[in-house]
Amino acid sequence: MDDGTPAILLFSCDDIEDWEYLGVWLTGADLPPGAGPADVWECPQLAVAGDRAALVLSLHDGGVLGDVVACTGRLVDDGGLPRLEPEQVTVLDAGEALYAPQLAEDGRPGWWLMGWVRELDQDAAVKDHAGCMTLPRRLLLDGADARLTLDPAVADGLELGPPAPGEGRLHGAASVLVGPGGAELGHAELGRHPLSAGTRVFVDGDVLEVYPPDSAPSTFRHELPWSVHGDVLSSPVRLRPRTSTC
Repeated sequence: MDDGTPAILLFSCDDIEDWEYLGVWLTGADLPPGAGPADVWECPQLAVAGDRAALVLSLHDGGVLGDVVACTGRLVDDGGLPRLEPEQVTVLDAGEALYAPQLAEDGRPGWWLMGWVRELDQDAAVKDHAGCMTLPRRLLLDGADARLTLDPAVADGLELGPPAPGEGRLHGAASVLVGPGGAELGHAELGRHPLSAGTRVFVDGDVLEVYPPDSAPSTFRHELPWSVHGDVLSSPVRLRPRTSTC
C-alpha cells in the first residue's frame, strides 16, 4: 500500500489467461498482534480445511527478510467471495534462515511444505544457485493453532548409519536424536539452545535444522560449526548420488 502497509490482492482466474482484479483481500491492519513488522508479505500461501484456514506469510520489512508466520482464522463467504477472519498469528520457525516456504496438498494430514534456507553472505560471483531448501515439513492446523513438524516421510526415508553417542562438533551430513536427559546446542556466534527429549537435529554442511517434539522447528545457516552436548545419539546420513533416467 502507499503508506507501507502490506496487503494481499484478490483476483479471479477462472480462465488462467484472463485474470480479473476483485480488490484488496487483506492488509496488515486486519491482523491481530504478533505478526511482526512488514511492508511486504512475500509468497503468501493459503491452506484451507473446511471453514478454517492458515495464511502463511514471509515478512519483508525495509529490505530485510524476517520471520515466516501463519495467520489462522475462519474462512467465510462474503457475497460469493472468500474472506479470512484472522484470529491468531504464530511464528512457524524459531530460527533465522527459513523464508518463502511453499505448500501443497498431497492426500495426507496437513500440508506438505518446503522452505528456502537463505544465504545472505553468498559470493556475488556465484550465479548458479541462491541458498538451498529445507527438509520437507508438514503444516498442521488445529483450530487456531498452526505449527510445522518434520514430514514423517523424511524421518522414515533417510538412510542412516549406526547410531552412537555423538557429543561434540557437528559436521558433514548427520542426524542427532536427543534422549531423556536432554541436550544443548552451542555456537560461537548464535549462542546456546537447549534441546528437550525427543528433539531431532539434522546437519548438512552449514545448515542446521532442529525439530522439537512440542514446539516450532528452527532453521540456521552459518559457516562456523555447531557443537552438541548431553544425552544424544548421532547417526551419519548416507547420501546417495543423484542418478538420471534421461
